[in-house]
Amino acid sequence: MDGCLRAALRKKETRKSISKEIRTGIWNKQNKRCALCGKPLNLSNAQLDHIIPWDFVGDELNDNYQILCARCNKQKNNRIATNIKQIISRMINEY
Repeated sequence: MDGCLRAALRKKETRKSISKEIRTGIWNKQNKRCALCGKPLNLSNAQLDHIIPWDFVGDELNDNYQILCARCNKQKNNRIATNIKQIISRMINEY
């Protein structure tokens, strides 16, 4: 959470452009599936998403991206409760 607070303080007003290589790398890391529902995706229908919404931390966190299907991305929107649940789940899985 300390990193999130620092990112919020450094947040820029404009979004940074994410390269195709980074997007492809995230897609491959997730086994070409939606991070939330597991639906198989190809690069043309995969949507890059900020795990913690851009409104809160911008692009200041390096590992704050995931690939979602259109349905999950629309449902998630920028609701912080959904995002906090994902962060906690990721922290548990890392330890």
